[in-house]
Amino acid sequence: MALRKTILQLLSMTIFIIYTPTFSNTATSTASISDKELQILSEDLLKNDINNVADLITVNLQSQVRQGNKDDAAPSRLLTVNPKAWEKQTIGLLQLLFDNFDPDVKEPEEVTPIEQYEVDRFLDAILKTPIMEITRNFLATKGYVSYDLRSFKEFMYEIWFQMYPRGKGKPNSSGFEHVFIGELKGRDIGGFHNWVRFYNEEQQNRANYLGFIEDKATNRRGGIIKLTFKWDSNFKPIGSIFVGTSPEFEMALYTVCFLARPNRTCPIKLNGLPVIIQTHQREYNGKVYIGTAYPAN
Repeated sequence: MALRKTILQLLSMTIFIIYTPTFSNTATSTASISDKELQILSEDLLKNDINNVADLITVNLQSQVRQGNKDDAAPSRLLTVNPKAWEKQTIGLLQLLFDNFDPDVKEPEEVTPIEQYEVDRFLDAILKTPIMEITRNFLATKGYVSYDLRSFKEFMYEIWFQMYPRGKGKPNSSGFEHVFIGELKGRDIGGFHNWVRFYNEEQQNRANYLGFIEDKATNRRGGIIKLTFKWDSNFKPIGSIFVGTSPEFEMALYTVCFLARPNRTCPIKLNGLPVIIQTHQREYNGKVYIGTAYPAN
């Protein structure tokens, strides 16, 4: 990709310093967040999702199926995306991260300087958006994070990208990899909750959409689909993805729910529709990370 070549050229001309977060995520907040506040915040985030591309996506649901369906009840691809969607900076930078991870949780991850640079660039881009500014101010007001932008970036890096073991062995997983990339443990698919990733894998004939379990539209700003699918020869009996929303929107919602309702359902609203976000924490070496996060209804 042209952008990747540009990054390589920049790296060859500069001395690159690997970004190492210093923020500690062991602290807890003393301020509670009500369900009403979560609902107001989520509506505000959706309204300010400037990189939302739902109007550039055609969803072909085809047949409705039951959870666990293994028959292909949807011969056509789920998503058709207008190329203009990739012009959104944060979506384009998200795509650059997809080949940085090995989905097999048994395989160790090695982070190269260019991969670290791509993560750093992605974080810088999403943190400049109105969504992340609203999220940072909201969480800082509640005492969960600092108002300081650099400190917030370190926090986001740590809970999303810092690696931990998913099972035995060395650190080889992260919240970002699980949620936005997808992971494989034997024949089981873990995570894989991002529409951009699903579209890319469909285009490469690696993801095969089998049918939808439930569809919840949020007007022209996107929707949520529960689905069954295969990823290569692996099968996911039930999964869920937002469609058309930006990566910063999803990360903001998941981050807030990870802090406000850890390991519990998190009630939000999108265009007046009630939506449940589910998150689970992952503890490692005395710190807490995102284990998973997804729309649960």
